[in-house]
Amino acid sequence: MAAMERVFSSDNISAGDISVFVFTYKRPELLKRTLKSLIEQTSSGFEIIVFDNSQEKEAAPVCCAVQVKCVNTCFLNNWEISKRFMKKKYTLILHDDDVLHSRYMEICLKALNKFKGLAVISPCKSDCPVDSYPDLGKSRLKSTGILCSSKTLYAALSRVYCYLWSGSMVKSDIYRKAFLNPSFGKIADMPMLFELLKQKNSALILTDRKAVYYGIHEGQDSNNKENGLSRIQFKEYIRYMYSTMACGGNSFARAIFLLSVPKMFYVINLKFLKEEFSVEDIDLFLRQFRWSLMEKLYISRYKSKLCAFVGIFIRGVFLVYIKLYLSKLRVNF
Repeated sequence: MAAMERVFSSDNISAGDISVFVFTYKRPELLKRTLKSLIEQTSSGFEIIVFDNSQEKEAAPVCCAVQVKCVNTCFLNNWEISKRFMKKKYTLILHDDDVLHSRYMEICLKALNKFKGLAVISPCKSDCPVDSYPDLGKSRLKSTGILCSSKTLYAALSRVYCYLWSGSMVKSDIYRKAFLNPSFGKIADMPMLFELLKQKNSALILTDRKAVYYGIHEGQDSNNKENGLSRIQFKEYIRYMYSTMACGGNSFARAIFLLSVPKMFYVINLKFLKEEFSVEDIDLFLRQFRWSLMEKLYISRYKSKLCAFVGIFIRGVFLVYIKLYLSKLRVNF
């Protein structure tokens, strides 16, 4: 960790070195709350640009009321268009139904000036109905996180900490080279974040779940079946996670992948596809991978009482190992 620490100097990162891009589509009322969370940050001076992907331009009057720049991209890709505006040192992407803790920018600046070469800051989230956001100015946000410098570890930690693309702050010169792979559908943002760490860039995951409040509502993308997620896209995502974390990864990453696969099959398919993979579906898919005997016992834990007992035991061992591993990576700043 000592190698990553920096000495404070005149070239410290300030709020003026950061751009915040808000992506919106036909949700002006939610956009108001998102912009309010930005305007009320304890650190000010950063740039805010709203990218409106609607032909009706509903975001324009909302942005005008708070004197925020609005770029209408119509039916074009907000992500690709936004790259042209990445002029500052760091860029933060925020969705129009998510809000930041009032100290979020302050904490990010503190981290950027503490750890040398920090390329990515990703926040943990709390799910929250959009009609009941808490008073973000009253709750305390802790300056704690997990520091990592590899794609494998960063991907593995995504299964432990529910962090998001929305709210992640990334070096702009790295962001401009990022590619959203369409084969993953609407969850392409997470593999893109993992890939940003490919060149051993350092990342910090803020572990306080109050950093970002993830808006829960009927119109959210994760409940919209019209634009995915398809079964094929989800399988591609699992294959990517396996190749990243299990193949060639360290034992920690492999353990995380093993623990998360059954849950991912269940939750993702229940949420997006409105159906569950059957036991046969899971078996057929997992046979494509090379599993050790212990891993096969864990994956097959639902088949018999003996497998269930062994699976529970393996899970317990893995969880203890994971907690010990993470304790070495935790930093306070």
